[in-house]
Amino acid sequence: MNHLFFRNIFLAIASVAFVLMFFKNVHAEKREFFSSEVLKKLNQTAEKIDKFYITPPLPQDLIRGSLKGMVHNLDGDSEYLTPFEYGQLELEAGGSFVGIGILLNKEGEYPLILKTLEASPADLAGILPGDEIFEINGRETRDLTLAEVVAILLNDEVSNLLLQVYREKGANKEKISFTIKKEQVLNKSIGKFFKLNDGIGYIQCLNFTEKTAREISDLINKMKKDGLEGIVLDLRDNAGGVFEAGIQVAGLFLSKNKEIVITKGRTSSDSQIYKTFTDGIFRDLPLLLLVNENSASAAEILAGALKYHGRTLIAGRKTYGKASIQTIFPLEDGSALRLTTAYYYTPDGKRIQGRGVEPDFLIEVKDEVVEDITLNESFTFLKQDLRNAAPKKSI
Repeated sequence: MNHLFFRNIFLAIASVAFVLMFFKNVHAEKREFFSSEVLKKLNQTAEKIDKFYITPPLPQDLIRGSLKGMVHNLDGDSEYLTPFEYGQLELEAGGSFVGIGILLNKEGEYPLILKTLEASPADLAGILPGDEIFEINGRETRDLTLAEVVAILLNDEVSNLLLQVYREKGANKEKISFTIKKEQVLNKSIGKFFKLNDGIGYIQCLNFTEKTAREISDLINKMKKDGLEGIVLDLRDNAGGVFEAGIQVAGLFLSKNKEIVITKGRTSSDSQIYKTFTDGIFRDLPLLLLVNENSASAAEILAGALKYHGRTLIAGRKTYGKASIQTIFPLEDGSALRLTTAYYYTPDGKRIQGRGVEPDFLIEVKDEVVEDITLNESFTFLKQDLRNAAPKKSI
């Protein structure tokens, strides 16, 4: 047992060293990651685990844990993905998948639900943003990575999920159980949309996909046929999505040659200035963005760019502050690395990561279930802006 165990450990460690070789291409000088002393320490650690740990582990479990720990230790967004987790990630990004329809983050002790997709199984079951999942089908989530949690939720071998969640109730947290059957979930880019009688339009942008800019453009053009004075674009609980999609939507509302976002990374390809190439078709349309603490990533690119150019009013609460770019590096065995390769900044060089985008009008609302006070306030702000000033133009 021991001989085979350590033979497998050694081969796996050698594989880990090979995986890390790609880092050397970034440096002018070679870096030695696994010296003989490091390999000796790894081997000694594996030996002690095999000899004394209460349940003898499988070599592949130790190596997988080592890889996950090594990458996750970089930051909360970088991860080593097993072949199964990588496949589930691609499946979820496809726009339609079998699941329960929740958007998760994990920076604290447990996975945090940022939002539920409208009419999804989770939404219909009563799951709410802010709920923390501490157990899935009897398995604790405290020590799981976000990718591992997502893989469990999307596992096609399991059709029913028993979720145990913590929900804030005053100064305390209550435990709630949900039994949810997975179904086909459509990951829509656009939610509600309508136009008021006084010419103010409303579009709820749920996330950013390759289709978002075209869908927003089509909706605004339809509203303009009946007389459109201004638009409220709702980015609340929009956690981002496709990086380029945020840039495309910003381009709809800006004139030519305007900076949208600056990325800064270790390589020239990761350090770019993104600008508009043409005049946006809605560059003169009065606009108000609605944001909150769950507006992140591509939503913050849009908010930061339009705010810098004086192109929009922003109402709500300060955004999340997630402004890093993750790049997927597939590996030969079907696994992958998801690594943070750049941060992005507003056109004036302000960092969004960890800071967010501040609204022009702060609206603190504790409960928006009965009546969406924030939305009503945003209509008021935009109407007042239309009365007191000429339409904002991008110059």
